[in-house]
Amino acid sequence: MGEMDKRFGWLAKQINEKIVEDKFLGGSLVTNAYDYPLQTKKIEGFMKWLAAQEDKGILEIISYEGRGTVVHSGWQNTYVKRSYSKGVVWAEKRMNELGIAPPETDAAISAVLGGAVHADALGSLYLRNFSELNGITGAMDQKISRVLADGMANGMNPRAIASELAGKDGVVKKLGLARARVLARTETARAFDEATLNRYTDFKVEAVEWIFGGGPCPSQVCPDGAAGSPYKIGDARGLIPAHPNCTCAWGPLVGDMAREVNTLKTKEDVSRWLRRQDVDGNMDGFSDDVAVDVAKALDGFQKRYPVIADGPDGVKFFGNLKLPGLDDIADDVYGRQFNHLAMENYEIVRGRAVQLNPKWFKNRSIIDKQYMIDEATGFHPIGTANAGGARAITTHELSHVLEVNLPHDAWQDVRRIYLNTSSKDIATKVSRYAAKNEQEFFAESMTEYLLSDSPRAMAKAVGKIVDAALR
Repeated sequence: MGEMDKRFGWLAKQINEKIVEDKFLGGSLVTNAYDYPLQTKKIEGFMKWLAAQEDKGILEIISYEGRGTVVHSGWQNTYVKRSYSKGVVWAEKRMNELGIAPPETDAAISAVLGGAVHADALGSLYLRNFSELNGITGAMDQKISRVLADGMANGMNPRAIASELAGKDGVVKKLGLARARVLARTETARAFDEATLNRYTDFKVEAVEWIFGGGPCPSQVCPDGAAGSPYKIGDARGLIPAHPNCTCAWGPLVGDMAREVNTLKTKEDVSRWLRRQDVDGNMDGFSDDVAVDVAKALDGFQKRYPVIADGPDGVKFFGNLKLPGLDDIADDVYGRQFNHLAMENYEIVRGRAVQLNPKWFKNRSIIDKQYMIDEATGFHPIGTANAGGARAITTHELSHVLEVNLPHDAWQDVRRIYLNTSSKDIATKVSRYAAKNEQEFFAESMTEYLLSDSPRAMAKAVGKIVDAALR
């Protein structure tokens, strides 16, 4: 975005110098107005000069052949490629969570981008971006031509004409730069999402879910799109970004995921889904969208670490629990987990219980907003709020379940990291909550490792210990 501002700022400066300092339009003051001889030729000459400046500073056209552009350096391609690379990394992160892709490396990403499918996709994105930017300069030129003609016909001062074209509220910035900024956001998002779909295709993922970004959305197109999941890869192409400034993304669906968890629509669906997995679940007090978010978080976590579903200390009780002898959860607590015994059909059922507070989980905006505040103040790890508050908190509590299923040696390795690091460093390198004790250190580190697109060194160290022990 900074490079875009710089280039349109340069163009505005060139226009101001051409009109004010070089006096290109001419004009002499007659009574109370300026007279401009040869107006048509002056406008034609100025627009020809302007086109050359745009080719040089905005479009960076290097050569022509006939009427078509042959070469343009495409400074904006840097941003498209960077966003495409991020999309590849994001897709691999999501697939890695499901155990169907290796952890990404810089060398691996470079190799991916050199592949035929991805190289062709980047080429198409570069061409599209150039064409869109060329369209913006064309629209800007039409407006500039009208302002010039009107200004000269009305005898305006050349400085006033220059201000209308190149000033703070002039055509270049209010029309050209403003549209270019929207283009940059939209096209980088398009590159990101095209990359994710292409990378999923590399691993033969056939279905995806629309992950609602949570930002402002006209006409409910994004929430409606998310509700329409799952999508076949071919059907998903071109749907995201759904509008300028769209922050939605695609998540991979494999095996039963495409047929089951992503068909859930209501909290009642989620409760039935939990029961099919022998989990006593209660979604009372949760909104439908939050209940579904929680179910997807649980499903993804179980697929990555099956021990929390199948192990002796696996999750057996989940949600807004009302268990015998269980105190009400405190208002300021998101959730908690603990060991629980229950009598079921005259048998003792032993398992871990994850209790989530309906005060926070009753509405997605409530939990997302509070969790974003927690992340911003360092209470929870950096980069985890992007997954949504419900998913982040569910992941944290499930990490506690994972802890009790971790082999002794692996847990001792985690404890050594905690014990050999000062509380101050833990608060800085993971989160303030992680500094509370070794259990919260583990849960916070795992939450960052699993949800952040760029987990920091300490979270990676903990996550790799767990992966080596359980995957």
